[in-house]
Amino acid sequence: MAQAYQVQIKQLEGNRRQLEFTFPPELVRPRVDEGLAELRKTVKLPGFRPGRVPMDVVRRVFQKEVVHDLAVELVSEYMPEIEKEHHLDIVGRAHLTGHSYEPEGTLHVRVEVEVAPEIRLPEFGRLKVERPIIQVTDEDLEIELRRLQLRAAIEIEVEDGAREGDVIVGQLKELDPTGLPLVGRSPQRVAIALPTSQSLKDEDRDLLERLRGAKAGEARTFSTRRPIVQGSVSGEGNRYTYTLDVEKVIRREIPALDDEFAKDHDFSSLAELKDYVRKEMESRAARFSEQAFFENIREELLKQVDFVPPESMVRAALESLMRQFREEQPEARVPEADLARELRPDAVKTAKWILLREKILREHGLAVSDEDVDAYIEELARSNPESAERIRQEYGSEERRSDLRFELETERLYRFLAERVQAQEVRERYYVDRRVATADAAGQRLIRSPHEG
Repeated sequence: MAQAYQVQIKQLEGNRRQLEFTFPPELVRPRVDEGLAELRKTVKLPGFRPGRVPMDVVRRVFQKEVVHDLAVELVSEYMPEIEKEHHLDIVGRAHLTGHSYEPEGTLHVRVEVEVAPEIRLPEFGRLKVERPIIQVTDEDLEIELRRLQLRAAIEIEVEDGAREGDVIVGQLKELDPTGLPLVGRSPQRVAIALPTSQSLKDEDRDLLERLRGAKAGEARTFSTRRPIVQGSVSGEGNRYTYTLDVEKVIRREIPALDDEFAKDHDFSSLAELKDYVRKEMESRAARFSEQAFFENIREELLKQVDFVPPESMVRAALESLMRQFREEQPEARVPEADLARELRPDAVKTAKWILLREKILREHGLAVSDEDVDAYIEELARSNPESAERIRQEYGSEERRSDLRFELETERLYRFLAERVQAQEVRERYYVDRRVATADAAGQRLIRSPHEG
């Protein structure tokens, strides 16, 4: 059987390719006629009843539109065959850049596509990658216990004068260089936290000294090197001067770290609480160590493998990053062009990693099949018989199965690479060297009752 088309492939700049198709009359004419006949059934033109427009009129008015649609259809229809025969790894969609229809029925179609670049994988065994080993020290444990105390603190209104760490609530008025309230500025209600000796910065020293001992009903004047409220006007020496009419002083009462504190959190003793917290920290540190190691492997691979990702992939990654930024920081007023310029390096890295990841999975047989996904879901259901039906329903959607496939492939990829690279262990402190995500940051409790599971 003769091939239904001819194609010429031309290399353009970078990852772009131009494909020029020639489809013969015996393939094109019947489909053009079929499209026109189908259109004639419903088309409405002045002077003709629906379905009664002469075919030559339909052809004259609508043939260009029908041919355009057919060009798109034929390219889509034969593209998989082109990819296979010419070993093209096309990413994204083909873009129609031109077409022409000859009187005898030959259709010429020109499209542009982007192909995945050639990627040469390095020898994984030669990669030297830092592997963080995050340790939990006694000092780290003390820091975490202190955080728990602070979270359990209660706020009370006090009358003995503001101390370090207290919060002063009142009406703030900005003063001009002569010491008078700025014209046109209304007082603003603010809450000012007095810095502690441990957190005190030089620019806050005057603030602390001027507000220390403040009580409700008093007015205190102070100056700072940085504005307390937006729109403040700096004066002499680039300082901002304010008067604060104190309404109240709030102090946090921190509970003692003892057996009673532990019992309030469903533990029998402080020793049991400490043991639980340490184990939770060690578990989190181990997970973070693994995540950091995999991230280091990824970064090292991206440095070792040099290629330019297709621009369409970079654009898609950039759009995703910009959308994520807008969702997470809706109050930010960053111009689109500035945001795109700032996020583009991350978008390039994301696109490169997608291609590199797929290359390793494919070349080393690590891809997860539908059968693998099914087996994982069934094992999960068997391990949780009381939730088996819910689990099967949850993973019934194609989107959820796709997410699971990605997670399983990522796990395979990590194990594969971790066993091959030269891991160089670096011991780090939980809090001092590495800011491990804590319960506060994750929005979760670190402490649970032992009976909660």
